[in-house]
Parts: sequence; structure tokens; C-alpha cells
Amino acid sequence: MFTQHKAEHIYIHIPFCIRKCRYCDFHSIPHDCALEERYVRAVLNETALRKNQIGRVTTIFFGGGTPSILAPVLLTEIMHVLKQSCEIDADAEITVEANPATMHAEKSETLKTAGFNRISIGVQSVHARELATLGRMHDWNDVMETCALVRSAGFSNLSLDLMYGLPGQSVESWLHSLEHVIALNPDHISAYELTPERETPLFGQLSSGAVALPSEEAVAEMYTLADELLANNRYEHYEISNYAQPARRCRHNMAYWQRKSYIGLGAAAHSFDGHYRSANTDDIIQYMERIEQGGVPVIETIELTSLQALQETVFLGLRTADGIARSAFEPVIWQEIEKALQDDTLQGLAEITPDRLRLTSRGWLVSNQVIASILSGIEKLPHGR
Repeated sequence: MFTQHKAEHIYIHIPFCIRKCRYCDFHSIPHDCALEERYVRAVLNETALRKNQIGRVTTIFFGGGTPSILAPVLLTEIMHVLKQSCEIDADAEITVEANPATMHAEKSETLKTAGFNRISIGVQSVHARELATLGRMHDWNDVMETCALVRSAGFSNLSLDLMYGLPGQSVESWLHSLEHVIALNPDHISAYELTPERETPLFGQLSSGAVALPSEEAVAEMYTLADELLANNRYEHYEISNYAQPARRCRHNMAYWQRKSYIGLGAAAHSFDGHYRSANTDDIIQYMERIEQGGVPVIETIELTSLQALQETVFLGLRTADGIARSAFEPVIWQEIEKALQDDTLQGLAEITPDRLRLTSRGWLVSNQVIASILSGIEKLPHGR
């Protein structure tokens, strides 16, 4: 049985970048000053077109691309229209992603004044050689300066992104990055393992042998090191790749993992209402033209089956420290989940309480294996639509 809900969470995709990083397969294009204003107008018009799909808003997230590359006046205008068009909670979490190479004092202050209260900065590494391999345009000094600027502007919720498993990265250099980032005392840290995507320049370099990834053993050691060091510095490991100081979990991302309703505005943005998942066209010109012609940019809508919804509940829920609740499943399905975890190869990878199942830190390290075993058993059971 499905229930459709109005969106409580808004994602806005800003596709522009200074240049595309060598590892990135997200939808983005080089920054174009002439195009950005037209694009923002399209996003504002899409907001008006889909206003009836939006309920009381508790989080807004500007992602990309590089949202901070937009002219401050345009980011301010988007926020103004959202406030005029939507009912937004007084304590809503409103995040903007930023590249240190695009930030300065005036922009930091303008973003804060516009209503943004959380900023997520892509650091990735503190080492110049690793940043060059990734195609990043900033250096560690830029990161320190940007963090000081946003704190001075009044941002009390700062998130920093790091990556491990990089070509040429050692356990020692990873430790160095972690220590330097922790010293900045961010409220939230994301630590992502690099996943080389086939259509990226970095994948081509790896395929040709020009660069090489660390061994699986080294990557596992990097994960464990982050887990232990961040825990020792009062960061809760609340999702496979995310760590937060008390009460600083990313509420927007938690909505994704908890399968709450959200709407995506902009090219390549996705939406979910509890029953249907939909996607906007990723062609920026087509996106703008559809909006300008009074149409919606949605090009795909998928109605989830009961099995698909069940699968999502398992693999999204087990990404988080909260895990999955027994109450969310029929007794026969929960029994199948418990049965799957009795496999000798999965011992120590999950913990079950009377009302909940969660993966251990070791289980997160091999989460794909654990989740695949659970889903394999569930998929054999009869399911309705």
C-alpha cells in the first residue's frame, strides 16, 4: 500500500562548474554567465509550475555542479522566490554546496543574508598532488580561508567533504588530510571512497595504467582509520560515508535514506512522492525550452512496485546507523532477513535488537555483500504490487 505525499524537501540542481573534475560523472557544464540567468529563470518558473507538489518544507539543498559559482544576486533571488512560494519551517536546514575557488567574503555574507544556514565545501584532500590528480582547482590555503570566511559570515553549520582511495594516496597522506580537516572543527564531515566512473577522464587514466588506485587492503585501512579517528573527536558515524557532531546530521540527506518525499528542481533533478520516482531531462537547453514553453521538464516517471519499495527500504536504511525497523516489515519478511544473517560469512557484520537491525562498522565496509544476501532472500517471497 502506497501513500503519496507532498514534498517536504527541495533539491535544486545548479549544473555549472569552473571546469569538470576528472573523477566527476554528475551532470555539469562549464560556467556560462550568459546562460546562468536564463537557467535560473527556468528553475523559478519550474517552482511555480510544480508548486502544488510542495508541502511544508523542512530542508532545501542546492547541489551541482557548483552552486556557489552562481552570481550572488541569482542565488538570493532563488531563495526569495522559494520563501514567497512555499511554506518553509523557521528552522529549516538550507544547504549550499561550495567550491573554495568560488568563495569570497562578500559572497559568504550574501548567502547567509539570503537565508542559507548550512554550507558544504568540497575539500577532497589537503595534498596538492592528490588535488591535481582529481582535477581540483583549489589548494589547502583556499580551504582554510573559505572556512574562516563562512564562519565569520555567521554560518554555524559547516560540512567538509573528503575522498579516500585516490590514485597515489597512502594511508599516511589520508591521515594527514583527516587531521587537518578535524582541526578546522567542522560540524559535519563526509568521507567518500573514490568510485571511478567509466565515462570520466580519471577512469581512462586508470585503464591505461597512467595512475593506479591503492590496494583494497589500504582502502579498508583508510576507512577504519577515519571511523576511529572521527569517533575519537566526537563525530557520530551516522551513515556509511558521513560523520556529524551532536545534532548535526545532514537532515536533507537523511530524508533520502528514510524515503521521505522530495522534489528536484532543475536539469537532471529527481523527485519522489512515496509512490513514484521521476527525473527531469538532463539536457540543459531542452530543460529551459520545455519550461519556457509552459511545459514540465519531467521525462521519466517510474511507479514503484511493493518489492521495489521494500528493496529501497532495506538498502537505504542499512546505509544509516539507525538501520531498519522491524515494524516496517511483515513478520514473514523480517524472518527472512534474520535468516539471511545467520550465514557464517555474515557473522559480526550486523546487530539485531528486538525492534531494529543495523550494520556494524565492519558490516558497512562490506555493505554491498550484506545487503545483497538480505535482498536475495526477500526477493524469493511472493509480493503484490
